[in-house]
Amino acid sequence: MGNIISHNNIVGTRGPGVPVSEAGIQLKSATRNQIFSNNITCNGPCIVIDCYVGTEGLQNSKSERNVLYQNHFISNSTHVSQVGYGTGDYSVSNTWHRNGKGNYWSDYEGTDADGDGIGDPPYIVDENNQDSYPLVIPVETYPSPSPSPEPSLSPEPPSETQSSPTTLIYVSLVTVVAVVGLGLMVYLKKRNKS
Repeated sequence: MGNIISHNNIVGTRGPGVPVSEAGIQLKSATRNQIFSNNITCNGPCIVIDCYVGTEGLQNSKSERNVLYQNHFISNSTHVSQVGYGTGDYSVSNTWHRNGKGNYWSDYEGTDADGDGIGDPPYIVDENNQDSYPLVIPVETYPSPSPSPEPSLSPEPPSETQSSPTTLIYVSLVTVVAVVGLGLMVYLKKRNKS
């Protein structure tokens, strides 16, 4: 719950017919995760979304309320596979976009009439999920948003106030120099008085 999977190159799973543990990413009873800015080029299932419902409804653990956006799904036999165990309803719902940007799907056949880089019809992931803002070309450089700690079905925009490590180091150095300089001035003033 609440994990972030981003900026990875995921390649070469073994293909269909193998255990689902060999998928590129497997969500097993996983909720409120963010998966973004990944290049996913596998042979078999790229993302497996697990939906376990125990016999007679005694156990119910679904991989829902995850947010997946700005990923590249390229030349895969299966981009997303939903699997269920036991009996019951296997339907799960996740969000496939954020801030008006979805994912790039290499088998997307929709059009982009206004040329904004977002496909006009949605990409159908499965009967319960669709990417409403599919990217028509891969994104060369991904932004590094500040993901919220708990994604929901209505994600909030990323924070704009995140500081980079370089900025933090610079601010720390300036603070140290200011403190040392102030201390030196106090020392020299006291020395001059004596």
